[in-house]
Amino acid sequence: MESTTSEGTTNSSILSTTILPTTVNDCYCGENSKSCHFNFKGDKICDCHPGYSDDNGYCYECDCGSRGTCIFEFMQKKCICDPYTSVKNEKCVDCNCGVNSQLCYFRRDGTKVCNCNFGYGQVNGYCSAVCNDHKCVNGKCEIIGNDYKCRCNEGFTGSRCEVKIGAKPCKAAPVSYFGNS
Repeated sequence: MESTTSEGTTNSSILSTTILPTTVNDCYCGENSKSCHFNFKGDKICDCHPGYSDDNGYCYECDCGSRGTCIFEFMQKKCICDPYTSVKNEKCVDCNCGVNSQLCYFRRDGTKVCNCNFGYGQVNGYCSAVCNDHKCVNGKCEIIGNDYKCRCNEGFTGSRCEVKIGAKPCKAAPVSYFGNS
C-alpha cells in the first residue's frame, strides 16, 4: 500500500492472518492401542495390540487365541475362527471330524459335534462309515440318516443279524477234572 505525505512516499504493508474455525479431533483408543487415525470419512480407526479389539473407538480385551480373530458385534465379543477350528471356552481351537464331515463345532458344554456326510456318523469324535462289513454279520446294512439298520438274511435275527433262528443255545459240556468217569 502506498501513502503520500509532504515529505515523500513510504511503502508499508499490513499482514493479516485469518483464523478459520476448525475442529480438532483427539485420536485416543486407550492404553491397549498401537495407533489411532481417522479415515477419509472422519471415522476413528484403532489399531489394537494382540488380544484386544476395537469396539466403538476404544481397544477392549478380546482374545480368541492364535487360531482366530476377535471382533465386537453389537457390543458382544465374537470369534472368527480359522478353517478346521471352532469356538470352545471362548477360544478358537482345533475341531476336525475328518474328511467325511460337513461341519465341526462345540456345544456350550464343550462337547464336540460332527455334522457328517450322508452314510457317515460320529464315532469317537470323527465321521466314520455307518455301514461297514463288520456291522451286519449275516445281513445287509441300510443307512437311515446318520444311523443304520441291519436287514437280516433269512434264518437270522438280532440287531446285527448275529443270532441264527431256531438254533439252540450252546450249553457248556460238563468238565471232569479227574478224567472220564
